[in-house]
Amino acid sequence: MADRQEYTYPYPPSIPPYEPPPPPFEPNEEQLARVQQLRRFNFWAVYFPLGLVGLVVLGLVVYMLVLAIWPPYEGTRPFLSGLADSVLIMSLLPLVLVCGLLQAAMLGGFYYWRQSRKEAIEADPSRQYGRLRLFLWRLQQWLDLGMEKLTPVLDGIAAQVIRLNAIITEWVTRWQRLRRGRQ
Repeated sequence: MADRQEYTYPYPPSIPPYEPPPPPFEPNEEQLARVQQLRRFNFWAVYFPLGLVGLVVLGLVVYMLVLAIWPPYEGTRPFLSGLADSVLIMSLLPLVLVCGLLQAAMLGGFYYWRQSRKEAIEADPSRQYGRLRLFLWRLQQWLDLGMEKLTPVLDGIAAQVIRLNAIITEWVTRWQRLRRGRQ
């Protein structure tokens, strides 16, 4: 019984004892400070300016509605038109920026794609010409090789056929002459 391994109750040797999972990650104070600094930066550099611009645009829209419903004097309509143009420009400016960035990203992506394709083409000719064209070229090479080997054989067969045709023609001509001579 010395070769048999002893185990402690209640776990047999094939099942390891339960180990609790490691404790969850606890950030240190420097990481917590960086998170606070990032939140503060995002608030003052992103959320606050966007919220302020949104409030200004919303206030202008409300002011335009008030002026459109209850105009205080005769020159309100041209002022209202200019104010509407300003609100429209401020509303469309983010879209114009996004579209411009999208076009720049597309141009950059196209340039990157062309560069990576040039590198891939240099490494693999099938990317430049395509697999079908390479297959057809190989097929043409095999057919050309076969034709080179078959040409002497076919020339010999053609010579025999020509010789047989000449013999048949000679016999037919003689027979026709003999036939004419009897008539």
